Amino acid sequence: MENETRIVCPSCKGELEQLEINATRCQNCGLRYRTVFGIPDLRYPVNEVENEPDRALVERLIAAYPDSSYLDLVELFFSSVDFSNIPEHLLSLYRCHRSRQLSRGSQFTNMFLSRLKEYYDVPDLAWSLELGCGAGTGLVSLAHHCRHVIGIDPGLPQLILARKLCAENNIQNVQLVQAYGQRLPFLDHCFSYVTGQNVLEHVFDIEAVLAEVVRVLRSGGCFAADSRNRYDLFFPEPHVQLRSVGLLPRAWANAYVRWRLGTSYETFHARLLSYADLSRALRNSFGDQYRIVMPRVSAYGMPKWDALLAAVERFEWLRRGLLVIFPTHLALAQK
Repeated sequence: MENETRIVCPSCKGELEQLEINATRCQNCGLRYRTVFGIPDLRYPVNEVENEPDRALVERLIAAYPDSSYLDLVELFFSSVDFSNIPEHLLSLYRCHRSRQLSRGSQFTNMFLSRLKEYYDVPDLAWSLELGCGAGTGLVSLAHHCRHVIGIDPGLPQLILARKLCAENNIQNVQLVQAYGQRLPFLDHCFSYVTGQNVLEHVFDIEAVLAEVVRVLRSGGCFAADSRNRYDLFFPEPHVQLRSVGLLPRAWANAYVRWRLGTSYETFHARLLSYADLSRALRNSFGDQYRIVMPRVSAYGMPKWDALLAAVERFEWLRRGLLVIFPTHLALAQK
């Protein structure tokens, strides 16, 4: 897969040279980056100190990789990570969610592209980027729509799972990179499509990430991502399964979750955006070339509501009012 002209130093965008099998160096600024299990670590600022539990988990996953299936590695992941600060009922929910992720990733990919085409002239999907690709469940389906796909995630254990999932599904047009969305290690104007599934609520600097998305998109390139609504009045907060968390001032959310669950809201690395938050961030990056719409909820397993929501969308005032409290927003934009 050709990638040499796209992956660059995340600090200065200089060209990278291979020093050895497990290391590269920027020819411009001299920064060195490691490669682990064929996955380049291009996080910037450079992560000099590796977390000891993460290192041990990576070593276990790599050792088990040749003789294990994707599901075996997922089970190894759950059995190796310290989840003692997460209540058991939430952990069971996460395990169940993981088992459904592959079909859901496909449904989300198809729904994102379908909704994009309702509003924009979607370009040829030659090169696509998935932000926060996690264990790769979105990459597998995206690879069938695009000639070349790059998936990034800050967590190496997740990327090892993604590598196994792609291998099991005979996906050969995907490359994995360990990187942050705030400093993408890619040249300007090199992707025709950037997407993210269930990732915007885990981005704590949405303005920086969207600015990077605009930078790496080609002219006419498109962006699509879902975003759980902070002010959702229909369902509990998805990470802690508690109602009303988003209605509280952010400074109070930690105390409330600790009172109800015995652990901090910060444990879940979530910062849900409101309709106003998401609108402001998209406007600052894409100008007026964006839309926030309701997703096709059949992708969430509720097909009977699609026709009703499509009818609601025909009335602008009703659509905007419902979006303020709707569980999930779908952000669509074009450069």
